[in-house]
Amino acid sequence: MRLGVMAIRLSKIVMTGGLAVWVGLVALGNITDYNARLITVQSVMAMDGVSPDTALRWRAVTDPTAQRAAFVVLIVGQSLTALAFLAAAASMAANLRASSVRFKRSKAWTAVAVGLGFVVWFFGFAVIASEWFLMWQAGRSTIQIKVFLFTITTVLVGVYVLLDNDRDPEEEP
Repeated sequence: MRLGVMAIRLSKIVMTGGLAVWVGLVALGNITDYNARLITVQSVMAMDGVSPDTALRWRAVTDPTAQRAAFVVLIVGQSLTALAFLAAAASMAANLRASSVRFKRSKAWTAVAVGLGFVVWFFGFAVIASEWFLMWQAGRSTIQIKVFLFTITTVLVGVYVLLDNDRDPEEEP
């Protein structure tokens, strides 16, 4: 196998593993600092930081059980995303020197992880938290920046990993 192909495959494993660690740390932080982070979720869902004049305050969810349930769903989504990225990195690492066909198949978990991550960060945060609960109006721009960072990084790494640019040219087609 040529050095260039090996370097591309290794970069895909490292990037995927990096996302597994990053997302895993976020999930772990939410689990180990549950009460402190739940406060933010409750505040966003209760829409307590939006303009009192907005006609959209009817969207607020103030029931503590519903707020906790939403936070648990978020943590589960983040945890599953981290595990899928970990499975992707492990699968690709196990097939590092395998044929191009086998290595390509080993990238399937990446598609799963990117899909899960997109649901968590884009749909969960950008759509639901930011637009439905008007998080953008509550002065939480740092959260929105992180949401964008997570979404775009996840998608771009997914696009790179799933590219068919890691074929061994010495193999028969």
